[in-house]
Amino acid sequence: MNSLLLITLVLLWGLGGCSSSNPPVGHGSIKGVVRDSTARPLENVPITLVQTTTKESVSDRAPITNEKGEFLYPDLPEGVYTLQCSTVEGKSKQVEVQVFANKITHTQIDLP
Repeated sequence: MNSLLLITLVLLWGLGGCSSSNPPVGHGSIKGVVRDSTARPLENVPITLVQTTTKESVSDRAPITNEKGEFLYPDLPEGVYTLQCSTVEGKSKQVEVQVFANKITHTQIDLP
């Protein structure tokens, strides 16, 4: 009986040792506002997002600013991202932001 318990404990310990040593990546969000040079909120501006370290685009869920110029990218893995927005008038800007686990990163993009 004791040897069966010992074997079970050794197997369970061994399985735990085989799991990934990388901790799970936390998730956070980016919330922001886009304004023009007079601080007026800009509506219907698409916001694209690229994870800076991997250069992976997250544009499959690209938000468009609402009537208050606000946008939200929820549930993003921790990391550094580049936000880019462009208006139909050709004004554009890129901003780098960092996402932290269980936090909302706030940003403001002022277009020229």
